[in-house]
Formats: sequence, C-alpha cells, structure tokens
Amino acid sequence: MDEDLLRNKLRLDRKWTDDEVDALIAALRDRAGLLQSRDAKTLEFHYRFEEFLAGCHLTNEQLTEGKPFPKRVIETLEKQGDYARKTVLWAAGVYAHARPNSRFQVRDLITALATGTRLNLEHELLAAEIARDSRITTWDDEDTPRSAETALKLRKLLIHFRGSGTSAANKAKAAAAIGILGDERPGVGCITVGGLELPDIEWCHVDAGPFPMCNDKAPYANKKPRILFNIPAPYSISRYPVTVAQYAAFMAAGGYDDEALWTKAGWHWLREQRITGPERYTRIFQTPNHPRVGVSWYKATAFAAWLHSQRAALGLAETSRIALPSEAQWERAARHTDAREYPWGSAKDDTHAAHCNWDKTGIGSTSAVGLFPAGKAECGADDMAGNVWEWCFTFFTDNYSNYQPSDDPEVDGNRVVRGGSWGYNNPDFLRASCRVSYQPGNRFNNCGFRVMVVGVAR
Repeated sequence: MDEDLLRNKLRLDRKWTDDEVDALIAALRDRAGLLQSRDAKTLEFHYRFEEFLAGCHLTNEQLTEGKPFPKRVIETLEKQGDYARKTVLWAAGVYAHARPNSRFQVRDLITALATGTRLNLEHELLAAEIARDSRITTWDDEDTPRSAETALKLRKLLIHFRGSGTSAANKAKAAAAIGILGDERPGVGCITVGGLELPDIEWCHVDAGPFPMCNDKAPYANKKPRILFNIPAPYSISRYPVTVAQYAAFMAAGGYDDEALWTKAGWHWLREQRITGPERYTRIFQTPNHPRVGVSWYKATAFAAWLHSQRAALGLAETSRIALPSEAQWERAARHTDAREYPWGSAKDDTHAAHCNWDKTGIGSTSAVGLFPAGKAECGADDMAGNVWEWCFTFFTDNYSNYQPSDDPEVDGNRVVRGGSWGYNNPDFLRASCRVSYQPGNRFNNCGFRVMVVGVAR
C-alpha cells in the first residue's frame, strides 16, 4: 500500500486532521507492528501478520472447497514446504485457543502429520510443536476425545526416532520434541511429594579411594603433575545435568527469594544485579529435558542448597549432604580409576560425535540429556563430556603440587568448570582431565551443572 495513497484516503474523511493522519501513519509504521515500510514510501503488512492471516484462511471452511483441515494443511506443506510452517502453527492455534469446540481439528492434524504411510521426521516435529503450542496434554478427553491417545502415539513415534540410526542432529530434534510432550525417563523431570514439585534425581554410585587425577601430557589440563588423589568417602552423582524442568521447580518453590539458600556473595550479587531467573536464550535452550543453562555458580549452589533442604522428601537420610561435586569428585565420576581420557574410555577424534554433543556433532545447541548412551561414564553418569560445561564447587587453583582444594563457599574467586560443551570444536576440551576457570557470576548458554550427595539413601 502506497503511504501517500493511504494518507489521501484518510483525508477524504473530514473528521481526520492532517496532524491526526500523520500520527496514525507514524503509529502504524513505527509502533503497531502490523505494517512496515522498507523504503519509507510504501507500507506492507508485517510478515508475521501475513502468516497469521494465512493461518486464519486455512481455518475458513467456506473458502477451502470443503476439504478437511488436515488435508488442507498437508497440501499447503507439500506446495510451500518449510515456508508454510508458521502459517500452519497459527491455524492450529486458532482452533486450539480461539475455537475450543473445534480442537478436534488440531487432534486430527497431529494424527495426520504423525501417522503417515512413511515416517517423515519434519512432519513429526511439526506435530510436536503444534501439540506443545496447543497444550494438548492439558485437554480433557471428555471435551476432545482421544487427545491423550494422540499425544501418546506422537511421543512413541518420536522415541523411535530418538533411538534410530538417523543423524545425531535428527535424534536431538526428536528428543527435544519428546521434552515438549513430556519426557518420562527417570532422572529427567520432576516428581510430586506432599504437593511439592521436586527434581527426580537418579543417582550413580561412586566408590571412595584413590584415583589418578589430571593428565600432565594433555592440553587444557593446565600442565599440572598427575597426582593420586584419595576420595575419602563414597558418594553418588546425578546421572544427568540438572534439567530445565528440574530448575523450574526450584524457582517455583521461591528459591530466588530465600536468602538462606545463597552464599553471602551470591545473595549480594543476586540483589545488586536484580536477577529474577536464569538467562534466557532461544527456545531450544528452554526445552524441559535439556540441561539448564544461563546459571551462575551462585545459582547452582543455591539450587543444591534447596535440594539439600528437601533431602528427606527425596528419600535420603538426614545425615546426607547434597551439593555441587568438588573438582575431584567430578573427575573421579567421569574418569573412573584407570586414567581414561574420556568418560567412555579412549577414542579417535572422528568418533566423538557418537559419544557426545560437541561442535562436530552438528546439533548446534544443548540437547536432551542422555542422548548419547555410548558416552556413558563407568559409574553410569551421562553427558560428562560435551553438552554443557558443569560447575564444580571447588575454588580454582593453578597448581596441583601439594594440592589442597578449597571448597569454602565464601572463598572469593573463580571456580572450576568441567566437561566441555556443545559449542566447542576442539576435542581436548572433552577430556575428563580438562579444567577451565570461570568467574562465579558468569552465565553462558553452554554452562550448566549437576549435583552429588554424600550419605546413604534410606
């Protein structure tokens, strides 16, 4: 639409003054978001609004020759491909939220996308996105029959993809979609105890005793002498890094408002920075079964302190202690007692993609925890190489000679992170001996944490 034409049409109505016309066009162009100008002369609908209108058209039964909604969508996808994806999501949203009596249309579309004659991962992923945005898992089967059954069938199909021989990137997409629908694996989500949502932690036992720590010949081990470090007591470490869903339980329980959970420096940092939650990145990083990233060491220790306060509800003895793992505890869990290079043993660089999520895997973000069973450590812990760097409790020192690590939470200074992440292309960062120093207030999209417990479960 030509801007001058719009201006002249508005002026034909004598109720509009020149100033009012100018103000309206300025609002449409600069503030409303519905219209946009690329050349400062003409106005056009914002692309997203065009998608919304196209989605509304897809739901208009009178303009679509009587074709069922799922068929209209499939034909649109076949003609336009991924270009039509947002349009389809808008259309499904109209039925799901604006016309709740027509939710069966969304249910039937999910079925059509997820149960074709041949498996089509892109269609299944679109079905999962529709299921998420429509919140099908909250629907009442009495109002929309077979909605629960539809979500269950879609989840099973995606589980098949997650365990198939497809690429790691496709497995990651399927696993993320499962996270949207509800990942039911133990240790990934939450449980309800006494009306309180708590992380469902799966623990992996690690024996006490000596193990060879560090690798003075490997890069990024800070070239410290290898030492025989003694773990004084057995402990258990969480099988997975703490997930987005599990961290959300901490936030819902008021963890950011309870000063008792935070170190003195952490509480001061939290209030000074006016922080109310973890850093938020693009949608994939918010997937419930992915590691929680965007958390500082201060936040990770506060989460561990909160989890410790709930140890009885989690079935742990009162004498047990939950915390972040020390640097030595982390390396022992990842490395076992045989001085292996990686949690799974040793490997050539070109085989790392089968064992963990790193840059060469092609995923390009965090992935669902436990996606690489071949990379499991001897103790049973997953993802101890790649996916995310993990905070350790220990204060960083640059010398293993006469090593006396400080685990005092109030020590001021950098802390150790371990494990490498999805964004690094150097395999040396994946080594179990690799250690890096981060400031305790650092928050990145490639850094998370896991927890450990000392003490015997009931």
